[in-house]
Amino acid sequence: MKIQLSSQEIITRAREGMALNLKELAIATGYGYSTVRCWHTNGMPLLDGKITRSEALAWRRKYEKFKPVESPLENYTVSHHPLLTAGR
Repeated sequence: MKIQLSSQEIITRAREGMALNLKELAIATGYGYSTVRCWHTNGMPLLDGKITRSEALAWRRKYEKFKPVESPLENYTVSHHPLLTAGR
């Protein structure tokens, strides 16, 4: 039987530099679990299924530096707005 830790216990473990699993890492960093899983899918290394908060955030900063930023409004103009084109 696995013992579930409270959020406060997880945050304390993270501050002490202990390794956390992905669910605990999501709580300790304030990011959603799906976001943290994406980090792992995109190459964040785990040792025995765990990583420290500081190592995960360092990896994220490095990864985000090289990740291309996509803007959903890049090719969006006023002529694309549905309310403005409805009368055409």
